[in-house]
Amino acid sequence: MSQENESVTADAEMLIECDETLDVSVASDFKALLQQVSAQDHPIVLDGSRIERVDGAALQLLAAFFLDARESGLDVAWRNPPDTLQDAAKNTGLKDILRL
Repeated sequence: MSQENESVTADAEMLIECDETLDVSVASDFKALLQQVSAQDHPIVLDGSRIERVDGAALQLLAAFFLDARESGLDVAWRNPPDTLQDAAKNTGLKDILRL
């Protein structure tokens, strides 16, 4: 996963480009990245265009992140969420929480 600023303005979005696989093997690193980016208090955009596989651990992590962001007033949005992610979120009842 990589993170880059899209803009240098005070309202800059933080872009996180998700890797092909979001699963338990990357959950710890992904959690650390999400925490680091959310601490900067800028809107966050998750680019899911490369995601090919997602598992339950990643969905739980994303759900917790979106709930925390909502409570903190932090704006989080998806760019190009793949069908794989949308189907997994729908099947687990997390579609609304994950804003998909």
